[in-house]
Amino acid sequence: MKQMIFPLLLVVAWLLPTRLFATIDTPIPIDMISKTVIQGEAVTTWEKDKLYIFECWATWCGPCRSAMKHVEGLWQTVKADGHVVIGLNVMDRLSIEEIKTFLEKQPTKVTYTNLLVRDEALTKLLNIQGIPFTFVVRNGIVVWQGHPMRLDVAILRELSEGKKVDTPPPKPVLKKTYESIPPYVALERKADEALALGRWEEAETLQLEAMRAHPLQARLKKPYTPSQWILKEEGPEATLSFQGVDLEHLSDEGDLAPYAKLLGKPLPKLDGEFTIVSYWQPNFRLPRYTSKNALRLPRMKEAQRILYPYRLEVIGDAAHKEFAERQFASVPMVKPAIRFLEGFDKVELFGYSDQNNPPFVAIFLSGKLIYKGALELLPETLLLNGKQPGPMPTADVWLQRIADERAHEEDLRQRFLAFRNEKDATKAEAMIHSICADSRLGTWEIILMPYRLGSYYQMNDVDGAAKLVERLYHRYYHSEHALEMLNKLINSWPPLKECVLGTHSLIAERLAEIQTQGDESYTSAYYELAGVLAEENNDPVRAQAMWIKALEFSTTGKRYREIRRRSKPIPAP
Repeated sequence: MKQMIFPLLLVVAWLLPTRLFATIDTPIPIDMISKTVIQGEAVTTWEKDKLYIFECWATWCGPCRSAMKHVEGLWQTVKADGHVVIGLNVMDRLSIEEIKTFLEKQPTKVTYTNLLVRDEALTKLLNIQGIPFTFVVRNGIVVWQGHPMRLDVAILRELSEGKKVDTPPPKPVLKKTYESIPPYVALERKADEALALGRWEEAETLQLEAMRAHPLQARLKKPYTPSQWILKEEGPEATLSFQGVDLEHLSDEGDLAPYAKLLGKPLPKLDGEFTIVSYWQPNFRLPRYTSKNALRLPRMKEAQRILYPYRLEVIGDAAHKEFAERQFASVPMVKPAIRFLEGFDKVELFGYSDQNNPPFVAIFLSGKLIYKGALELLPETLLLNGKQPGPMPTADVWLQRIADERAHEEDLRQRFLAFRNEKDATKAEAMIHSICADSRLGTWEIILMPYRLGSYYQMNDVDGAAKLVERLYHRYYHSEHALEMLNKLINSWPPLKECVLGTHSLIAERLAEIQTQGDESYTSAYYELAGVLAEENNDPVRAQAMWIKALEFSTTGKRYREIRRRSKPIPAP
């Protein structure tokens, strides 16, 4: 048996590079080339010594679209010599007509043949791992493969003469030394060496020097010295008081009863006062939390805009307790006040839906339930400024306002669905303008946001768009998803970007505060962007403040904080 294994291993070793990983010299049966034509003519036979240049692409692939101009240029050059360029639409779900329309709308006209590929036989044969991907066939054999932007006329000329063209080898990876890496990284490596020997003061000094050598330091007017607000210990927030209310003497709970039963204590029912109970669960997409991720807890900054007098409790499912503790273990200064309980119906009590992001809340006015659902989907009527003149509306008035708003939003949603199904372009444009005119700033408008700004874009009304951006920023102050979209829309219209530099800087700062990507580099990048925008807006004081925050939330700043707390050494990036 052992005598048979060695020859078998030799055969496997010979087959692996040729069948699994190699594309060059692979024979391509002509029947494997799709005959479904999008434009041009299908290939029915391999003509002798003729080059067939295949480009694999998809409509959703940005690099593929960018490469189309280059591929079209190759086609215009080589078609006089009888060679052929063929696009293979792979990994796409659009119909032939939709793909044809897509090609017609490209900035550079696409005239070479394009075929639709639905099966995976060819991609598996060539072991295509990603697109765009180009391979060249001569006499039925693959003679070249790689990224389309690396293919040029000189290579095609050599291939047409039957010469071998090797793919350029990857650049060698140089071994990093203190001299070949950025100065601040070199200082961090030395800080690690000091930490390993227990020399904390030396490590702290080296890490501080690393912060002063960080590229962000170039934006600051003087060497960076951490201020007191940066160095303070980030302990848990103080327990929120109930404004002196004696909970033991409150028995008439009304709609609060199931929540009081769940918590095992009576809840306050105060006339004209809000009560809030929140459900939270850990984000399972993140391996850990950071102090900024924790801002999504409703007891922290995210709910400050709502202006409720107090918040009673944040609860979670006991089944998630262990996972949550592992997430927050990486941020010992963040100790959220969550009570993990068993045996409650989160859908019934909080309107929980997997389609929305926690936290979820149940809100009461004078003990009467007026809203339950996602915190970021609170009705517009509940975000009214609490300092408005006049008496606080009763619970019944709030309920009626919420019902009216929900009916209005449902009407807009149905009209929006009708707009999406409208085939007539003129009617569709009129419908979306009507929806924009009738819509208040509602939660589902995140979807409608591009259309609203788009209407101003069509009219070239920059001032009107700037006012809308201001309103959208304040309306979606607590929604990361909406602010990210707003940021992208502003960047897509340069005149608007120049007009809203101040608001755009505030948007970037807010994204730095509430981002939940699980990577603090996003926080640092958003603060840096906020500083750049403030500088362009001739606000150097704000720019400096944002860049200091960017430096503090960079990996270098985080290391410095950890060393200050005498925590475990952090490995260098």
